[in-house]
Amino acid sequence: MMSVKITVKMMKKKTVFVSVFLAYLAFLSFSPNAVFADPAAPMGSVNSADSSTGSNTSTALAVAQAADQTTPESQQAFTQMLKNYFPLTPTQIQEFKDRAAIQAQANARPAGDSPAEGVSGTIQVSMKPGDPMPVIRVGQGLITSLIFTDAAGQIWPVTSYSLGDPSAFNIQWDKKSGVMMVQGQKLYTQTNMGVMLQGMQIPVMLTLLIGQKSYDYMDYVRIADYQSTDQDAQNQEATEAPDYLVKTLDGLPPEGSTALEVSGGDAQMWSYAGSYLLLTRSTLLSPAWTAKFVGTGPSPMHVYQLSQTPYILLSNNGQLERLTVTGGDDNA
Repeated sequence: MMSVKITVKMMKKKTVFVSVFLAYLAFLSFSPNAVFADPAAPMGSVNSADSSTGSNTSTALAVAQAADQTTPESQQAFTQMLKNYFPLTPTQIQEFKDRAAIQAQANARPAGDSPAEGVSGTIQVSMKPGDPMPVIRVGQGLITSLIFTDAAGQIWPVTSYSLGDPSAFNIQWDKKSGVMMVQGQKLYTQTNMGVMLQGMQIPVMLTLLIGQKSYDYMDYVRIADYQSTDQDAQNQEATEAPDYLVKTLDGLPPEGSTALEVSGGDAQMWSYAGSYLLLTRSTLLSPAWTAKFVGTGPSPMHVYQLSQTPYILLSNNGQLERLTVTGGDDNA
């Protein structure tokens, strides 16, 4: 039974081949004179070649038309060929591409809580014995910029560093400035790093931690000391600002503080522990402050702690501003 089917298929293929071959022979025997008449011949007459090839032309056209006709067998073979070359429907192809895109996105995302949220802040380093080591949160495949400054907010150049686990972090540093780029290489790890600053005899020790829900994309590591070679600056004592002032500079007022209404200038104020906290880019002229902390950058923020008062005088790039404060205990 199998041999009979194979024989039938071979006969069908031979029939198609013979039809195509006959059409090809008819094309070769076709003469242009069979179509175009001699212009010099009188009306109603044709060349002798026309009469001799007319029958061949008709036969060739008939054979070609017969070969071009679609049979059930050829249509079935054509349909099967389309299925072999294009087994998927357009809808299935689109669904496959969507599934592949979702898979690629899942493979690209790191494990754990992701994507991580990046935050920036100021880290106070007192360099006193017994103080806890500051923590820098780093993300896998993400860059954390560490900017080392002195108590005056000036960039403090880095001379060298030592890393506890070099395989877990990639650190870029131009060996001139006080800026280091730290990138995590692992999903979870913890180590520490010692950084030597220009003119400082002891290293600044930092803890590097990977695997938190958020990471520090930029931290100002502020040393409670001065790097200036000026004698007056060296004799000046670097007073450490209260921790709540540092957090206020980052936009996080201390717990238990109350926001105040301020008019007359660009500033924010809170009432806290019987004092006022003032956050502004301007310089405080009056009243006198009892504690302050200054940020870094070309236009740094200032946070002051001062006594409660309804009026405050500021200097904003040489322009005087008079703030009016409402909502505090002194103005109730």
